[in-house]
Amino acid sequence: MTTQQDSVDVERLRVRLVASALCRATGMDPNGGARTGYGWRDHEKDAIELLAALSLPITQRGEQGDQDGETLESIVAWGDQTFGPCTAERAVGRGCEELEEAAKEQPGTPEHAVEIADTIICFLRVPGIVDAINAKMAINRARRWNVRPDGTGYHIKGTSA
Repeated sequence: MTTQQDSVDVERLRVRLVASALCRATGMDPNGGARTGYGWRDHEKDAIELLAALSLPITQRGEQGDQDGETLESIVAWGDQTFGPCTAERAVGRGCEELEEAAKEQPGTPEHAVEIADTIICFLRVPGIVDAINAKMAINRARRWNVRPDGTGYHIKGTSA
């Protein structure tokens, strides 16, 4: 039986894994240290926002035509059927490769959106990510938020809705 604490621990591990990958993608040492003085915690908020973005609804029609659009589950299934099983480390590594490609594109362009889509598709291959997204969204929906004028926000520590 999975407890809420287990779900929180899994979520913390996933956030750290994504944050560490963002460190590598940006040339930072995930463990910090003499080289940069920064580590995975410096990308923790970025990782949380990226994981939250993965829960956005996908509304355009899927390739099969009989769907109203892709779902997180259909994307995961496609990846497994097309490429076979994938480890979390490799899925995140491949996602970071796509993130590097996205960084080369002008934000707001169709090319940038396609590269971000590739990044999200790769991150969706992390085993258990759909369950983690659902658990995280339950946590996010219970939180109170400090909303910023740029369309983002941070949760207010120690509060819930």
